Amino acid sequence: RLVLHLQRERNQTIVRKKKKQATTLDCEVCGFSFGKDYGAAAGDYCEVHHLLPLSEVGQTTATRMDDLAILCANCHRVVHLRNPPFMLDEVRNMRSK
Repeated sequence: RLVLHLQRERNQTIVRKKKKQATTLDCEVCGFSFGKDYGAAAGDYCEVHHLLPLSEVGQTTATRMDDLAILCANCHRVVHLRNPPFMLDEVRNMRSK
């Protein structure tokens, strides 16, 4: 069965720009650093999360740097455990309990 549908693609250029502009690639929720834990091999790794889900954005909305957050893989996964995603403060509060 062949199914065709439209899909919005995330702009990898803006993700790379966010990573370059960041003062640190430490997770904005828990502070985890791939570079500190895994060394140079993972020093430039992080995940970049869109704070406003694309499903809630108009057709031609430009993504701003403030619309993105740097997260570790664990926190990014927790953010997406529900739909709509958890807010970063909600995940921070989960960690403190």
